[in-house]
Amino acid sequence: MDATDSAGDTICVVIEVKGCWNDSTTTALTKQLFGQYLEPAGHTHGVYLVACFQPEQVAGDKRSKVARHTTTGLLEDLAAQAQQLPSPFNVAVVVHDIALPR
Repeated sequence: MDATDSAGDTICVVIEVKGCWNDSTTTALTKQLFGQYLEPAGHTHGVYLVACFQPEQVAGDKRSKVARHTTTGLLEDLAAQAQQLPSPFNVAVVVHDIALPR
């Protein structure tokens, strides 16, 4: 997302989105968002967004087998990764609990 601030400078925020069913949910913040998109391009700000559903929401459904991560503890783990990024990189972590249609 590019925008212009009040000084006329361009602002770029890179957003990486993962689902709780993705194998790389716990590693893509550093390997993909930071390692492939931010650092090589010279961007310093990003958002790492993970969509999660609780396995009990989909009990008996094929999706319950692919829900590798839940919101419990995931936000803290990812936020800790974001804090370890070198200066001046800044990544906001959002773990969103999504409700699935019944």
